[in-house]
Amino acid sequence: EAEAMAGWVESRAVTVQARKALLERVRLLEGDQKEAVAAERFEEAARIRDELAELRKKAAGSKVLAPGAGTPKHRMPTFGSKILRETMHNLNKKNKEQDEKLLDA
Repeated sequence: EAEAMAGWVESRAVTVQARKALLERVRLLEGDQKEAVAAERFEEAARIRDELAELRKKAAGSKVLAPGAGTPKHRMPTFGSKILRETMHNLNKKNKEQDEKLLDA
């Protein structure tokens, strides 16, 4: 379970430099989207909107590097030591119960 948590964090963490690059790309695409709407190129604007959503999601995921600092509501919570201890305790308890059932059978 702890490895799964660590994997989740690593897969969503983005370096500070990469996050800055993502936010710059978002800023540029927002301008492109406004131009597309003004020129009534709505399909292009929709494509840009979808790309913006993905980039914003990636940028929000990078806040794993700074837990609790303006955490977006749509992102899963970061894993603190208390959560990790409780998870490991519950997992060990569950495994022990399964072992006891096997021994009783």
